[in-house]
Amino acid sequence: MIFLDVDHISDYYILDTRVQDIFERGFIPSSINIGLNGSFDEKITQIIKDKTIEILVIANDNEICKKRLEELGYINLFFLKNGYNTYLESNRAIDMIISITPEELELDLNFQAEFVIDVRNAEKFADGHVLGALNFPLETFIDDLNKIPRDKPIYIYCSGGYSSVIAASILRKNGFSYIKNVYGGLNKIKETKIPIVK
Repeated sequence: MIFLDVDHISDYYILDTRVQDIFERGFIPSSINIGLNGSFDEKITQIIKDKTIEILVIANDNEICKKRLEELGYINLFFLKNGYNTYLESNRAIDMIISITPEELELDLNFQAEFVIDVRNAEKFADGHVLGALNFPLETFIDDLNKIPRDKPIYIYCSGGYSSVIAASILRKNGFSYIKNVYGGLNKIKETKIPIVK
């Protein structure tokens, strides 16, 4: 296992594998979050297609994460000895993602929510989505960034909150500043009065 010093991480693709609820509270700028707690194998192969890219992995358990990634064919893996804590202790800048409840989304839809993104696949989107939402499936999300405005608040949801944080981290990495992730995804949105259409 190869460990890096925090002074030498800027040239690496940073993959943060911590649980999304923890990731969003603080992470290394430009990190992409794909948590080991969810459909990790599927999502990482959708997002990081080049398996030879040099990846700095942020993990709670470096050994487990290294094994999972190597089994998927990723070969250029680097780590921080104590994960995110090592970065925190260096007193460098961190980034965060703002998440809101479905009830807060309901309020915002009445006043300012102009661009709502559903990152589920097209089949799930067709089966029911928030009125006015646009479908940018996670598997092709990176290719669709030029279709997303940089001057409007972006609201993102998925089914339960796993994929939407991945998408939010991709937006942050690419310089989007006003992003709101919706806790609990469509599963929780359905408990509000927000219109769901097919």
